[in-house]
Amino acid sequence: MPGYSVEMTTPAFSYAPAAGALSSGVAARWRTIAVLTAVVWGAMMTLSVLGSLHAIRALDLATTMIWRPIFSDLFGAALSAATAFGLSGLRRYSILARAVAAVAASLVAAAIFSFVAIGLIAPLAGPNYLADGFSAQLVRMASLHIWVFAAYAGFFLLLDQEAPQGGDKGSRGFKARASWMPEEDYSGLEARWFWSFQAVFWSALALFSIASSVNAGESPTDAWRILIAESGGFAVTCMAHFLLLRPTRFWALHKRAALALAISVLTAAVHIFGIFVAYYVVAPIEAPPRLANGEITELQLFLLAAPRWMFLNFPVFVGWSGFYLALDGAHRLRAQEKRLYESMMLAKDAQVKMLRFQLNPHFLFNTLNAISSLLLDKRAEDADAMLGRLARFLRFALEVSPDDQTSLEDEIAAQRLYLEIEQIRFEERLKAEFRVDPDCAGALVPTLILQPLLENAVKYGVSRSSHPVHVTVSASRIANDRLSLSVTDDGGGAPHSGASGGGVGLANVAARLRALYGAEATLDYGPTVDDGFAVRLVLPFVSALQSKER
Repeated sequence: MPGYSVEMTTPAFSYAPAAGALSSGVAARWRTIAVLTAVVWGAMMTLSVLGSLHAIRALDLATTMIWRPIFSDLFGAALSAATAFGLSGLRRYSILARAVAAVAASLVAAAIFSFVAIGLIAPLAGPNYLADGFSAQLVRMASLHIWVFAAYAGFFLLLDQEAPQGGDKGSRGFKARASWMPEEDYSGLEARWFWSFQAVFWSALALFSIASSVNAGESPTDAWRILIAESGGFAVTCMAHFLLLRPTRFWALHKRAALALAISVLTAAVHIFGIFVAYYVVAPIEAPPRLANGEITELQLFLLAAPRWMFLNFPVFVGWSGFYLALDGAHRLRAQEKRLYESMMLAKDAQVKMLRFQLNPHFLFNTLNAISSLLLDKRAEDADAMLGRLARFLRFALEVSPDDQTSLEDEIAAQRLYLEIEQIRFEERLKAEFRVDPDCAGALVPTLILQPLLENAVKYGVSRSSHPVHVTVSASRIANDRLSLSVTDDGGGAPHSGASGGGVGLANVAARLRALYGAEATLDYGPTVDDGFAVRLVLPFVSALQSKER
């Protein structure tokens, strides 16, 4: 028999951006990379220059040596820009794949940068700079700068998500994806997510700092100072979350990224001040010779040490900001997916209800028309019997929701009522038979799913035939835990898309199956060898007991 398969399909659209749209996208990408590179490496260069000037004065070197750290950071900026261009070419891959590529590229870039930078800044670092060997210094510098390259790559991935496609400019693409969610529906990063992130990030950093200090020869008993300093970082990032980042959660992404970089500078400055207070005010360690001799004050010591401390801690806060934005973006996406899923479920329920309500008036019209004919033929008793059966049938239909499922036993009982109604009308011309396997009685089926099929059998088989027509309803359990339902008749009528009502009934049954089961259900129909017509439904076999267990 010809097949009618129920499948979920998605229309395919072809889209070819115009040349102007492509050039606009490339220009936006250049602008994003240029601005991000200027901000990140501009801050790094400023810190490097300030720290190098102090070293130049201490070693009595020529001021012209300042070109070394500047060239070093320019080389780092070029490496970061190259990484960004490489990542922009991976847009067709998932965000997870791009993130893995970003981490790998950051590791390579940090190693290359450190190799070049050591040679450039070694003359400014004093005679003991390479005392532990070139390899050890390479590892130390790479472990420090991996934060910078990773944060740069992370920020670029965030900004590149809203890069224009098809000619959109600015952040319109990001807004188009998120504007359907009302602002009040996204309250920001959940407390559970934020505090877990804070605990993991700062605990890991504290353990790393303690391990580094012990490895440098400091006593483990002095680790409490590190805990005080890292607690300051914990506190200042909490303030950044509640006072700045959370209230601006609906800003455009590029604005939030710029704000996060500014927050990184501010929080790093506050953090290094906390370090100074912990080490030189609250629980002073052995003072440097110049401070002990009174050559400089504590404030001057802080100003001298601030550039170097800023250089060491700024990447940490840039990394924190990048992780925060990534986590917030993931949480926002999760909220949007949840809302989208709920809207899809509501749409599916509305579709099922619409299809059911479209079928019921069709059946009522036919039945009431038959009752009217009986009354005109002076067959009041038959009309009264038909009304009684109609009342019981409608009671069953109204007791269940259109998107409910019922047991096959109840569905068959309802269809018996329907056929009894039609038998009063057609008398001996309608012969009904039900062949239902006993183990299928408890299987769940959509309510009244068989009614339009029987209605078609009566309309196109029985009503158009002058001899008795056998209508058979069969149900059996088949392989792969499936339920097979079929309605056949030998009346010779064949509903099709051109017939009034027949095509609508089959199409509505198919649409209900698609909405409820997707590709797991099929509907086949066509003529039989005895000049009749058959319709077969195959559904997943789910019993009422299994449904309760779920």
